[in-house]
Amino acid sequence: RRTISSQHCDMAAELVSLLESLLSSDNVRRASAESEYAALRRDQPALAVSALFGALSQPALEVLVREQAAVLLRQCLAGAAEPESAWAKLGGASVQHAHGVELLSQRDLRARLLEQLRSQTQSRVRRKVADCIQSLANQLLCDDQGPEGGEPQAWPELLPTLLALASDASAPQGLRSDALWALKEVMSSVWQLFVRNSEQTVQTLQLLFADPAVAVRARTVAVFCQLGAQLENKAARKPFEPLVPYLCSVAMDLANSPIVEDRDDQDLREVLQAFQVGGFLIWLLNPHLGSHVLPVLCKIGDMHPDAEVRRLALAALLSLMEASPSMMFKVPRCAELLFEVSMRFLVALDCDVDVWAEQDESDEETDHSFGKSAINRICESLTDNDCFDDALAILQPAIARLLQQNDWKSLVAGLAILMQVAEFVDEEAVVDKFLSVLAPFLRSSHARVRYSAWFTLLSFVVYRPEVVTKEAWVIALLPEFIVGMADACVRVALACLKAFHHYADHVEREDLKPFAQPLVDRLGASLQGGARSIQLEATTCLAAVVARCDGGQFSRCYSMLMPVLKQLVCAILHKVEDRDLLGKAFDCISVLASSVGHTVFLSEAEGILQALVQAASSPNLPKDDPVQEYLVIASERICTTLGADFAPFVPHLLPFVLSKVTCVSEDLSKQQNEQVLLMNTSEIEDLQNALSCTYTFAEKLGGHFGPFVAQTAQVVVPIFAFLVTEGLRDLVFDLWGQLCACARDGGQPGVVVELCSELLRRMLPMLQDSNPDPAALKSRVFGVARCLGKAGPGVLTQPQVAHLSQLSLALISASFDRRASLRKDNGMDADNEQDLDETRSSSGSSSDKEEQEESDEEEMLRTAAVTLATALMRHQPAEFASEGLAAFMSVTQTLLQPLNRDCDRQLALHMLSGICAHAGELPAADWPSLMPQVLLDTQDPTPGVRRSAFYAASTAGRLPAFAPFATEAARRAAAAVARARGGGEKGSVKSGRVAQGAADNALSVMAEVLLHHPDSVGDLQAQSTLWTMWLAGLPCQEDAAESMRNSKVLLQAVEQSNLALLGEGRCNMGRIVALLVEACDPKVVDVETSVRICSLLRSLDQSQPHLHVEALPPKIRKRLHHLVGLPDAAVPPAA
Repeated sequence: RRTISSQHCDMAAELVSLLESLLSSDNVRRASAESEYAALRRDQPALAVSALFGALSQPALEVLVREQAAVLLRQCLAGAAEPESAWAKLGGASVQHAHGVELLSQRDLRARLLEQLRSQTQSRVRRKVADCIQSLANQLLCDDQGPEGGEPQAWPELLPTLLALASDASAPQGLRSDALWALKEVMSSVWQLFVRNSEQTVQTLQLLFADPAVAVRARTVAVFCQLGAQLENKAARKPFEPLVPYLCSVAMDLANSPIVEDRDDQDLREVLQAFQVGGFLIWLLNPHLGSHVLPVLCKIGDMHPDAEVRRLALAALLSLMEASPSMMFKVPRCAELLFEVSMRFLVALDCDVDVWAEQDESDEETDHSFGKSAINRICESLTDNDCFDDALAILQPAIARLLQQNDWKSLVAGLAILMQVAEFVDEEAVVDKFLSVLAPFLRSSHARVRYSAWFTLLSFVVYRPEVVTKEAWVIALLPEFIVGMADACVRVALACLKAFHHYADHVEREDLKPFAQPLVDRLGASLQGGARSIQLEATTCLAAVVARCDGGQFSRCYSMLMPVLKQLVCAILHKVEDRDLLGKAFDCISVLASSVGHTVFLSEAEGILQALVQAASSPNLPKDDPVQEYLVIASERICTTLGADFAPFVPHLLPFVLSKVTCVSEDLSKQQNEQVLLMNTSEIEDLQNALSCTYTFAEKLGGHFGPFVAQTAQVVVPIFAFLVTEGLRDLVFDLWGQLCACARDGGQPGVVVELCSELLRRMLPMLQDSNPDPAALKSRVFGVARCLGKAGPGVLTQPQVAHLSQLSLALISASFDRRASLRKDNGMDADNEQDLDETRSSSGSSSDKEEQEESDEEEMLRTAAVTLATALMRHQPAEFASEGLAAFMSVTQTLLQPLNRDCDRQLALHMLSGICAHAGELPAADWPSLMPQVLLDTQDPTPGVRRSAFYAASTAGRLPAFAPFATEAARRAAAAVARARGGGEKGSVKSGRVAQGAADNALSVMAEVLLHHPDSVGDLQAQSTLWTMWLAGLPCQEDAAESMRNSKVLLQAVEQSNLALLGEGRCNMGRIVALLVEACDPKVVDVETSVRICSLLRSLDQSQPHLHVEALPPKIRKRLHHLVGLPDAAVPPAA
């Protein structure tokens, strides 16, 4: 026997007092009790367990106190398998504590818990005891199925006791029900024992299914379903399959029984919830799905008077359907029955429309919302099972029937079905048909029908925007939007505005143009006189409209809109409750400024920016103030619009923007030699926006940002040490490079040198890490290369160039070493690698193993190292020529060998491209050894190699020494373009896109040969033929840089009236005009080139027959007319 000392004179009494205090409403008393209890549980866990059991066993105590004791006991017994748990501290024999508390052993506690379950008369306490039992049992029995045919050794008396209590017809119904509940809860731990004794189990369950006690039958269903969920093979399920009709019979009997004893159908609810247990239950029910399960559940879901019961019945059906759609839909009429039950819920709508109108979107009726969700889930399961056509066959007549009714509830139900179907319909003709059915209801006389119609349209906009925004539908729907925005019912108007917000993002600019003025008029009126919720949505919609219109078109609306927006800002600038509206107003203003441009907006800029500064500097703003994100984005947009004229406001706004960057230093922890940035998603987004905004300030102001370079660098430089996402890291490098450019443009060469030195001081140790993370290393090398590129020439010393050149080669070498080590670890030695390469070469195809063996990040790292060297070639050519060129030429020749791996040859071609582009002419001795291999690689079977080879040829093509190779290069390029554009490439979608990218680079080879080596092509007729082939291959399909490059070549050749390009009788002008119209987009070419293209198009006489304007595709012709109508020097909008 042993004793445990205690500071309490009477532990039992003290614990009761402690439990009462834990239940107290007095916060101070309760906090003190929580502290005392925590100390007892920590210091004397065995005593705590025994004392808690003693308290719950005292019938004289209040029920709440005993319930609290049971709950705390269950918590104490958590983690029973852990060696230091309270359970493990319990001894092997019961002892009497010196102060009257009996310390229980594990065996005693198990026995007394079962005895307490048997003898406890208070139902609430008994249920808590059952909870303790199941919690402890699941921990003790999870890996203990007992000997063959025997009881689990960890608690051998558990199952016999629970089954005996459940089967004792003389015992109280509540006791039997609680015993079954505990049995259900432990079933996942002991099910194999029931399977081993399946005959006895079936007999017991049959008796319980027939028990006169309602609660017992209901709990038996739950036990059976939980057992079924565990039966993972057919042999285990077979003995229990005959019990399924009993299960359904219990459910039906409960559904048909009158409600008694104020149980409010709780037993039936528990039965229906049991069907949703998941696991392998559907396989057990499968033989009886059509004969019993589906009819019973459908009848309950369709006809039961209690709404919650109906929902549970349908939820059970949906759960079974999602567990095995193929199994369920094999049952005749299953989908039809499920849809019928679901549609009953759709008409469960409140008749008081006035009350509904005052509610918000989240207050939708429960049954109606549940019905929509059910239909969506059924459609999704049918789609996953390739049976959605069956759904349409059922739903289309139902939709037609509902929408032909005169009552508004049927109309709303029909539209609700249409809303769910929108996600799954693929055929354009069917979508058109549904839109035709939907459109008239946008002007229904009933507010709820209009409301549903707008959200149904929104669903089609989200899932099938390419159909809803066809020109015919734009013409039909935009007038409806204009009417709907002015709807007398605020909820309907909001629904219309939300639908329009998404719709405007997809409509073609030219299609939106005729409706821009009435849309702006309507939205402006909503801003002036609408409810606050309307104003919020109207500002968002207005920004969407403005963003889709060009400045020339929108300048007419500017004079009306800007005063309205300024008045709104002034009215709410200091209202805390309107901060979200204020943010959206600034966002809308900034979009408006971007649309009308610098000249028009300049007169308003000072007042707007002053208000923006006031909003940013408001005191005591919460950290999640909604306006701050909008202010950062608006500042960035306005800076883009004003350019250098934004400079006076930088001192006021930059500290606010940089504060988003500064705050990250507060959430740091150390990890090895780097710092980990601890931020939530919202904070990361704020940081990204702030860095992007600061970058825009620096980019647009150029040298005018010079005075702020030091301030910005001081805030930004710590982030270099953080373990941040790659996107954030790239932003920081881009910003740092732009700071270098600002200092250079601002006449501060010393600052540029300091920035580069600081960058290298921080980055070089990370780049020389002996055990690097390839992904992080790759982005850092790319980042350093971009910064040095922005810094310009003359920044680095010759020793620095030498060091960086050697570092680039060292990075490449170390990456190759890691690859070789990985191959060795995988059992592939150098001989195997050579055999693999020879096999690849002889077969003419890239090996899939190559992609599997090598990390993409390592490949990108080697590419980054070459990019770093290219930056040195570009800006420090003399130093690189003396310190690095020879070494890089040697590596290039080694890697370019035809038996090397594809990725290595691509790396060599990348090196050669950089050398040709920036290091001048190759040494004369290298041309004959390198260029023939480059031309051979342009016909490599691997698209990626072809792409790299054509790019290398295009950079070399500008050089005079390329002349001997020009004819062959042009021939191979033309063949590659014709094959790719003609669909001759075979393979995966990914390889097809790479092949199109190779053709884009081949177009540049043709252009360089035509521009720099025309004589190698032949006479004027031969040149014209090659130009025509070049035009046929345009536009570029995959490579944005090549698209800009070739578009500029086309524009320049047309401006110079290149006869070979124009063709005989200017026969190529129609094709040229179409290509120029497509290219006239700031997303394709730079702004200056867009303006030049627009000017050229205006100078053409469209009446000339050689232009073939009438033969242009409608969209091209419409955009041509739009571009020709722009004012001189106006920036063409994005297509």
